[in-house]
Amino acid sequence: MTGPGGVERIDAKIEGWRRSLLDLTRRNPLSSFRISDRSRRQLELVEPEAAALFDRLTSPGQRCDIYYREPEPGEQETDAEPVPRLARVGEVRTGRDAAVNWRTLYTIEKKAREFEQEQGVNVLFVACGFLQWPEAQDPEQTRLAPLLLVPVSLTDEPQHSRYSLGMVDDEPLVNPVLVRLLQSDFRLGLPEFALPENGPEGALQAWLEEVDEIAAGREGWSVTRRCFLGLFSFLKLAMYEDLDRCRAEAAAHPLVRALAGDTEALAPLVEAPLALPLPEDLDAQVPPLDCYQILDADASQQVAIEAAKRGQSFILHGPPGTGKSQTIANLIAEFLAAGKTILFVSEKMAALDVVWRHLERHHLADFCLPLHSHQAQKSEVYRLLGRSLEGVRQLAGPDTPDDAALMAMRIRLNEHAKQLNEPVPPLGWTPVRACGEVARLEQAPALAFAFDDADQLDRVRYDDIRQHLAALEPVYQVLLRAKGHPWRGTAADLHVDEATLTARLRALSEGLAAQQDASAALAEACGLDAPGTLAELELLCQRADVLAESPRPPSAWLLDSCRLTMRAWRRR
Repeated sequence: MTGPGGVERIDAKIEGWRRSLLDLTRRNPLSSFRISDRSRRQLELVEPEAAALFDRLTSPGQRCDIYYREPEPGEQETDAEPVPRLARVGEVRTGRDAAVNWRTLYTIEKKAREFEQEQGVNVLFVACGFLQWPEAQDPEQTRLAPLLLVPVSLTDEPQHSRYSLGMVDDEPLVNPVLVRLLQSDFRLGLPEFALPENGPEGALQAWLEEVDEIAAGREGWSVTRRCFLGLFSFLKLAMYEDLDRCRAEAAAHPLVRALAGDTEALAPLVEAPLALPLPEDLDAQVPPLDCYQILDADASQQVAIEAAKRGQSFILHGPPGTGKSQTIANLIAEFLAAGKTILFVSEKMAALDVVWRHLERHHLADFCLPLHSHQAQKSEVYRLLGRSLEGVRQLAGPDTPDDAALMAMRIRLNEHAKQLNEPVPPLGWTPVRACGEVARLEQAPALAFAFDDADQLDRVRYDDIRQHLAALEPVYQVLLRAKGHPWRGTAADLHVDEATLTARLRALSEGLAAQQDASAALAEACGLDAPGTLAELELLCQRADVLAESPRPPSAWLLDSCRLTMRAWRRR
């Protein structure tokens, strides 16, 4: 495919890529707009008329209010009494009732915000003026497409039951999809549009009159002055234009040629690939002073960075959380230090934000020009360019260590890492594995047992301990209830055979029966109830001890004759 015919086929392939990037079918509302009263992605703005609405939207600092209920008299921007069905100054009216109006505005604002947060671009526009024409291939079919797109923002103001509508910091643009559709089907072009320096008044009307002249005399062609608020996306248009502008450079690049089918273009890269260092050789081949990375990087990331620095084209693949954004930030820092420029693009704004925050946190913001989200607005771009032109910070401070000191530090760190990953006898574990096992068992319950010779633990004894712990696991719940276990606190040696244990239990049972009879007799002698628990038995024993220690009265006091004498004495 390297001959003339091959060049033509590559050029045709690139043209096919361009066509696939630009959707000119009826699925695209920029090329085939369908008016629907039920759609939640469009809302017709019926008042004021198109020219007046355009003039207000494009005037600096001006916004319009879209109410989703009838405003109270005190909310007007004029002292005039409310006039039904007519928009007052600064107010836009739609063709829907209040309930549908609110739901549609809410949906449009939500979708536009989600799109900007995810991809960093504004897709919310007010379409001013529409062109209707018959299909080139099938004149019975007609199309309707917006002509001029005004980029706007929509802000909810619930305290006033309204949304505020205003143009963002950008220029109105002619529908780019319609321009290419008319060029490809009819060899027609639309007039260019630019806001006059003396103000927007009358600019839309004058431009639409030029479009009227193009449509005049063509059967079925017409221009309407309707306005719609809606979501319009043409993200891939920039790639479409780049492939046209840089077609020669793209066709000459070996990777592009290979993608187009010319696999021979990769032969020089395959036959003489760049010699990349192995991960274990990185420290020997890359001196510390030649490393300008701002974030940590492991060996695999270092190899990718070296590949990029040496001009290697490659795809870096990794699941979420593996450090792709860190590697990209390090790559940007390395190229900045080498005096080169780098373009970082992404379909997702989150990826751009992550890398941007890394660079900003490490004082490289002055070297970068963000062109996504609100930072793509002209005023913000001018501000960032002005900040960079005023002066940039130094990449390295005055206290940067010399090469020898950095090399010595690298050697110490590498030796430390080596020792952490070397097996330690007699068990044969590395310190990294030992720390990992400890971290893995952080939530495990602590068992109190002596282990005085840990440095002598070998593989055989370790496996033996694991087996014993595994055997102990089924009775783990018993250990948790140890405080209530009937054998808790006993000093008896339970490590006896079954016959001996049976004999001892039988003797204990007989002793308990004898103790129960004796305690019942003692309680009866004292006029007390028989003890039913160990605590009651203990109390009975204490009372018996008190009785035994008390002074004993003369026995004569207890004789019948003595008791009779005492009764007689009391009767006197």
